Amino acid sequence: MHKIGYSVYLSCHNAFSNKKIFVIVILSYFVGLLMPFYCLANIEVFTSSISTIDLIDSENTYTAALEAHYGNEGANIENSLSSLGLSDYLVVTEFHGFIQTGDTSAKVAVSGAGEHLADFERLVMIEGSFSLREAADAPEGESECVAAHSLAKQYGLHVGSHITLNGISYRVAGIVNNFNHYHTLFIPRAHVPVTADLLAHDLYLRYGEPTDAGQVSASLKKVFPDRSLRSVRRASDAAEQMLRDGVSRSAVILLVGAVSVLIAVLNIFLVISGKYEDNKKNIAVKLALGATRSDIGTELFFENVLFVCMANLLLWITSPVLIRSVPLRADFAFSWRIYPVILGISVAAAAVMSIFLRNKVVKTSLAALLKGD
Repeated sequence: MHKIGYSVYLSCHNAFSNKKIFVIVILSYFVGLLMPFYCLANIEVFTSSISTIDLIDSENTYTAALEAHYGNEGANIENSLSSLGLSDYLVVTEFHGFIQTGDTSAKVAVSGAGEHLADFERLVMIEGSFSLREAADAPEGESECVAAHSLAKQYGLHVGSHITLNGISYRVAGIVNNFNHYHTLFIPRAHVPVTADLLAHDLYLRYGEPTDAGQVSASLKKVFPDRSLRSVRRASDAAEQMLRDGVSRSAVILLVGAVSVLIAVLNIFLVISGKYEDNKKNIAVKLALGATRSDIGTELFFENVLFVCMANLLLWITSPVLIRSVPLRADFAFSWRIYPVILGISVAAAAVMSIFLRNKVVKTSLAALLKGD
């Protein structure tokens, strides 16, 4: 135990002896870990959302989207839709808004919708209910909103929490989970700002009798001749396609994360190897004074682990700020469960590098080390 403690002490001394190398290694590790961190967070959001997906099986339920444009035209769109002979329809307007909860302020995705959206989307309630009543109709006298589960988890929201969105105060009436809507805040349709930079108007359509999606598309083009329809599909088909896209995207994200880990490990290995080459004579002196090659290997291991832990500490401190300052529309949820995975990957990489360097020490003669060869 005393021997290991001494090795740890020497490792710390070696790590801090060259401040320039220390800073380079820590920042290299940190930058290398950011991409795997983001990738793992995306995968977690996908897996948590897919656990509640409910493919809509109604043959006469459709989804469509109009090309993104400016201005709150939801009311005009609804008036135009009535001419289609629809038995049921809903317009959901998406835009970016600024949420304020406690000391946290961030840009989030917002959907201005009606309570009927819960029926169209088969939203799974985690807490509370899908209630979007305005202040005049709400018992608490405060407008209501509903938060997606991933968004609520990121900002610590629960039923009864109070937030401010674009200067309007809301009480969280429910927390929902659905594959189609994560990291989203739902507000009453009437609260969509007229001057907002709208992302899209999403249409949810339900005919009285099943029909073909092509017929629905043709009808919508007559109603909106000056608007470009991005897609008109049955809701079940759209959900299945989104599921397939999610699986494909998750596979790509995992691949990118794995490659970024390898690149980070390679960069650090090159820096550590360079440091090892500069310290060959010091290593030779330690061996000549009685240190074993195993002792040198232990020092190298703990030195690399120290770099890893410092980089992870920097990641833990800064990632919440980085995440909340970047205006991501979706696909991300902050979770502490990601950190142990990243730490495990980092320590494993440090161990592999240490073993490789230890083998170089073992195979190199003392005379070669003294010469720096």
